[in-house]
Amino acid sequence: MRINKSLVFIYISFCVTSYVFSFNHQKKSQDFYKKRFIVGTQGYGIQDIIKQGRDGLIREAFFTPFDDIQGLLLALIREEKTSIKMTAYSFRNEKIVDALKQALKRGVKVELVFDPRAISEDNDQYAYILEENGAKIFVYKAPEEKPSEKITGIMHNKFIVFGCNIYKKSLVWTGSYNFTVSNNDSQNNVVISSDIRSVKCYSKAFDFLKNRVCGVYNSDRYICSDQEDDSEDSSESNLESSDDKGEEKKIFILRKRKRVIRRQKQIDDRENEFQPQKKKRKIRHATPRGVLAKLCAVEQNNCKNNCVQKKY
Repeated sequence: MRINKSLVFIYISFCVTSYVFSFNHQKKSQDFYKKRFIVGTQGYGIQDIIKQGRDGLIREAFFTPFDDIQGLLLALIREEKTSIKMTAYSFRNEKIVDALKQALKRGVKVELVFDPRAISEDNDQYAYILEENGAKIFVYKAPEEKPSEKITGIMHNKFIVFGCNIYKKSLVWTGSYNFTVSNNDSQNNVVISSDIRSVKCYSKAFDFLKNRVCGVYNSDRYICSDQEDDSEDSSESNLESSDDKGEEKKIFILRKRKRVIRRQKQIDDRENEFQPQKKKRKIRHATPRGVLAKLCAVEQNNCKNNCVQKKY
């Protein structure tokens, strides 16, 4: 029985290619769970990591702790030229705060929508710092006056809209990544896209949150930010309840002062940690020789008197 050589060759080549493919696939799956890049290191600039496709669009996905998502976000904030619209459920990261401060100094318009949890008493210092540097901050608050809209619950969004970023494109940043230090070590994801429809949808969602279901954060109280024409009609009703608001304002001002004092104390404690502590010298009070001699003589007389009394 003759065996066709061509069939044998095809069979062997098929076996070899399938083995190589399975080996490479297994190697890629193993490498995926290793640290893939760190932004700023050699060969890993922002444009080396976030690349355009053939159609000119950006479609990238990243995962913690395998990708340096915090480094990506800081690099994108540094690259921004016009505006940043940011929503956050939790916000506790000093590096992101510093990057936003630098963006404000460059003239970038920064707007943030926070869930009330993000500006609780423990985290309020970050919102206060950004507001002092010119950022506009809004706090999610379901409107009680409009129950028909049925807007309740929490503000769990974590997206950012960049106006003009790398490749001179508008970008959307979204995913499960919270803007905290602890999220760098947990399992989270981020998707970055330059699709125009996505950018418009997220911008509309941000404007809705900002103008309809949020209050303006101004360190002392929340002011309703509904942009309606009946503001003059509501001014008379506001005058009637001015006394109650005045008391509330005093309470908010006192809370703000406590937060500022607490924040300043934290800064002072950090500075003292890095300063070398001086050793306390023991102070020895010197006494003249004449005084010591008199004291010794008095003690000797007391001892003699005690001994005489014991004999009798």
